[in-house]
Amino acid sequence: MKRHLDLFLALILFGVVAFSAVLLGQYVIKVRPVTTSYEVYRDVLSVVLTVAGIVIAVVGVGIYLIISRKIEADTRKIAREERHKGSVSVLMNTAYGLWLHYDECRKKNTMKFLVAAFDLTKQASEESVSVLDERDLGNELLICEAKNNLGYYAAKRRGSGDRALALACADYIEKRIGKFPGKAATWEDTITAIRETFPAEHKPKGFLRRLFPGSIEEGR
Repeated sequence: MKRHLDLFLALILFGVVAFSAVLLGQYVIKVRPVTTSYEVYRDVLSVVLTVAGIVIAVVGVGIYLIISRKIEADTRKIAREERHKGSVSVLMNTAYGLWLHYDECRKKNTMKFLVAAFDLTKQASEESVSVLDERDLGNELLICEAKNNLGYYAAKRRGSGDRALALACADYIEKRIGKFPGKAATWEDTITAIRETFPAEHKPKGFLRRLFPGSIEEGR
């Protein structure tokens, strides 16, 4: 449909230019000589108006094509973002349902639900960061929600690499908590849970390591 419209406009432009060229030719190549100053003025004005008409037609179609291309690109971008936002929301909601099942049971054989919730939320977080434009406030909120859930699940899972991941998520949402006061209480709970699960490491100074290497490393 878009290509047909562009072709139609191109044909209109061609018709305008051809018609203007015919008019221009009638005044440039005259079969009868110009005898009065009025005729000279009339012919010059006609030529100027004809050239102006051609320029306006060309510029008008050019502007239309530029604007239509921009609108088309923006529309594709918005559609792509909305599609990914829907995908992220589905992943997060599914993960939350799995988390609720794990939280209600708290048995060893339900650990798989926590792991599945973590994996789905990690996928949602990675997809939101890679696709969504964080400069949009709605997108930024969705990214924060994904990181909030991911950090919390990581703190509960406590698997390999979960410490660094959870703390990074806590730092991320903490920096943006002022933008979303309605989420402050929930995010603060998550940040507290993460930092209580993974407290800051206090490494001994170099000379203590050298004096008591075995005791310090083993925590004695």
